[in-house]
This record gives sequence, structure tokens and C-alpha cells, in this order.
Amino acid sequence: MVTACAAACPTQAIRFGTLDSPDIAGARKDPRHYRLLEELGTEPRTSYLARRRNRDTPA
Repeated sequence: MVTACAAACPTQAIRFGTLDSPDIAGARKDPRHYRLLEELGTEPRTSYLARRRNRDTPA
């Protein structure tokens, strides 16, 4: 099952799934993974991957 917003995203930047699915579990192990305000004990359900930047191109 794919949500409408995930299907409409041309870069496939939006992903939904259970924590035990291989796609989501792999993303959560990525060193760029973070959750907002986690250090305050808020236990957020949404997590993010920091943006990758190509250091060979000017900003």
C-alpha cells in the first residue's frame, strides 16, 4: 500500500511503513537519521534523514 503523498513524490523522499520493514529499518540505521525534540523525551513518531549535499558543487 502506498499513500497518495508518497506516490506523488517524484524523488521518493516520503516513505511510510512499519518499523520492521526492510526499507524503514535500513533508513533508521542511517547515520543521518534523527527525530525532532527526542532529547526532551517527547518520543516523536515521525523521523527524518538529513539532506545529502554534494561537496563537489558550489552551494
